[in-house]
Amino acid sequence: MSKGILYSFLTVGAIIASCTSAFAQQSAGTYSSFAPYSAFGIGDLTTPGSVYNGTMAGVGIANRNTRFINTVNPAAATVRDSLSVLADFSLSYKHNLISYDGKHDINDIFNISSIAISLPIYRSLTFTAGIKPYSNVGYKSTSYETDQSLIGLLGDVSYSQYGQGSLYQAYGSLAVDIVKGLSIGAQYNFYFGHIAKSYVQTFSLSKYNGLSDEIESRITAHSGKIGIQYEKLIAKKVAVSIGATYQLNTKLNGMTTRYIYPASSESGAIVADTLQLGNLDTRLSLASEKGIGIAVNYLDKVRAEFDYTRADWSNSNFDKVDAFAVESATGNVYTPCLAQSFRLGVEVTPNRNDIRYYYKKISYRIGAYYNQEYYKINGNNIASVGLTLGATLPVFRWHNGITLGVEIGERGCFKANLLRERYFGASVGINLYDIWFVKHYYE
Repeated sequence: MSKGILYSFLTVGAIIASCTSAFAQQSAGTYSSFAPYSAFGIGDLTTPGSVYNGTMAGVGIANRNTRFINTVNPAAATVRDSLSVLADFSLSYKHNLISYDGKHDINDIFNISSIAISLPIYRSLTFTAGIKPYSNVGYKSTSYETDQSLIGLLGDVSYSQYGQGSLYQAYGSLAVDIVKGLSIGAQYNFYFGHIAKSYVQTFSLSKYNGLSDEIESRITAHSGKIGIQYEKLIAKKVAVSIGATYQLNTKLNGMTTRYIYPASSESGAIVADTLQLGNLDTRLSLASEKGIGIAVNYLDKVRAEFDYTRADWSNSNFDKVDAFAVESATGNVYTPCLAQSFRLGVEVTPNRNDIRYYYKKISYRIGAYYNQEYYKINGNNIASVGLTLGATLPVFRWHNGITLGVEIGERGCFKANLLRERYFGASVGINLYDIWFVKHYYE
């Protein structure tokens, strides 16, 4: 076993242990939001896989690649050298420009996006484990009362909503080859996290008390995912692979705590409080998801893939539970619905074995996606479109490398009193590859 890869992986593990959630920096103003649409349900769902997948818009259902960990489909882990051990660590950064009602806000979000390791167990049997954020919540918005009759009676009144937290996914999977080119995989998922959402009402006149209502949810859940891949050489230099995945729906477990604080606007002191404890509503669930993909690989130089996923969140019941059924300051109501995703990615490597020109050994990638989110706002579907670019720079021997990626996209629109979010993302991944369990012979 290489000491270098072991040391690197332990270092990554220490970083993960010390960084349990994202942090955000927001500009000041009457309206501000980290990621406004994360106020609904369990927040923004993350892009599938690691930075490697993300640089091709998140494809991976049919991807069979010996050089990177592909966690989008658990069946993909069998495509490897039988003695290879792979590890992956990814970081991401997102810059948002929020526009609403003639106002604008800029903010930045940074987070650890994934950590994974994959190693052989016996012959074609392969084990993969990792952890990554499943969803992220981070928003802040403030609005002011505009009804002049109320302002004349109560003075200036402000309404603020805050939310933060993440739901994480820890997973372990096994994959095995059935026959040449055909593999299956099964994955166990454990979800855990903490999400806090609060609503604050304040008055400028001291004779009125403000109100702070906060609900904290500690969530756990167990689920599974199965996948299959098949690859066929259709010409001397061209291989086609197809893949499919199915993720089971799962009920959410956990605890909720609700705090209600009426406070004096004159002294800021708490004059009363109410505390409620209880189990998380048993109606809540994460939707099942079906996915299919097709990929074409030419001489291991050009690889193209298209993925489609579909998940029906209509019966998730997030719109019926206080901790998740958020109503915005403008009165827009959240409703879970059918989510769909269309992803297309292309990878080009001119000559990974070139000994003269380094740039020819680099893997270049581009991707595009269209996502229909898992909720509606005031009956309107929310969609996001984006373009991704990236490259993996080879480092040292084998397939070690550093993957760099960028993403630009837009979500939402101005119709029906909605927000528009334009964003730029950057990510970096450390791809570690080594050969273990080698028997040395000496003469």
